[in-house]
Order: sequence, then C-alpha cells, then structure tokens
Amino acid sequence: MTPAIVPEDLLSTDAYGLVRARYRGRIIELKRRRRVTVGHHVSVLFESRETVLYHLQEVLWLERPVRPERVEEEIAEYDRLVPRAGEITATLMIQSGPPRAGQALIEGLAAGRAVVLLMLRERRVAAELLAPAHDPSCPVQYLRFPLDRDAGRALLERRVEVRLGVHYAGGIETVALPRETVDELALGLGADSTPAARAPMLSSVADCQ
Repeated sequence: MTPAIVPEDLLSTDAYGLVRARYRGRIIELKRRRRVTVGHHVSVLFESRETVLYHLQEVLWLERPVRPERVEEEIAEYDRLVPRAGEITATLMIQSGPPRAGQALIEGLAAGRAVVLLMLRERRVAAELLAPAHDPSCPVQYLRFPLDRDAGRALLERRVEVRLGVHYAGGIETVALPRETVDELALGLGADSTPAARAPMLSSVADCQ
C-alpha cells in the first residue's frame, strides 16, 4: 500500500511519485466501478476498505499531521465508513439542483425515513446515516445499508436485479446498478452476510503506511 506518511527525502523522488500515480490510477478505476449517478443531481459511491483507506491517505498527505493523536482521530473518523459484514456503506453526494431539494433529502435521512433505497426485487433496504447530519446543507453524507441474510445472499449470488432509488424533489429516481458495480458489492460481502460487530478495521497508524 502506498505510504501516506513517509520521510521528507522520499517525497521528492521520481520513484515515489510514479508509485503514487499508479496507485491513484488504480483507485480511480475502482471508484468508477463503484459510483452510480441517480438522476441529474445525486451520485452514490459504494465504499470499500480500499477506497476509504485511499481517502484517508489523501487527507493525511495534504494535512501532514505530526501528532500521532491527530492521525488516530482521522482514522477513527473514517473507520466508520469501512463496510462490515452484512452491510454496504456509501458516500452520497448532492452535486447540483435546488438547494431545498437537497436539504429535504438529508433531513429525510436524518429522520430515519426511507429516502435512499437499495431495491432487490420486492426487497427494499433503506439507507441509514452513519453519523448525525449536523449540517443539513452539507452536500456529502455517509450512509450504510444494513442487509439481512436473505438480501445479502441474493446480492452475493447475483439472483436479482439491483436498483438504487433516491427520493428527490418530490419524486423517486431509480437506476439499475451495472453488473460491474453489483460484482464489486458482492465481492465485498463475502461468503457470510450475517451482520457482525462493528470492530474497528482501520485501527492504527500502520494502516496508513
């Protein structure tokens, strides 16, 4: 894994820049397979441990914190976005559109309403906010989709079409997930889709090196 915290003399080397560029390219392609646009104003990036770790590394690269405690704070912040067994996590981004419509969507999430959905035929899995929406005007929110055993296995075995639905501006917009996106989500679920304890998965500075 590309280091996020490295000696200053290594930062200037062509070799490190090349490794970093190749790693970034691989993550961009991974995100492409995991990103879905719903309608004209909302996109959802289905996260994986690798995408979350990359984002964390980029934050540390830019901020260059020197205190280990600060690094641990960032790790704890992003750890909740790493999907555990039996769940899918995602970053929702409101890219444009009427501000009131975006605010209503976030307020619906904060109130626990089923405004963002994974649809597996007759099954509807409503997204939950991973943290309270302290600022309803913020266009980026972190979500989780808790899957029961049957929903997890249906996705894992690719038995049903999977659609993503978003209630926006008084209506619902849906899109079918491409096969490559479904494959990515199934790969992340693993063989056992039973919900597990949310033990930390980004638990030390070593994860960022």
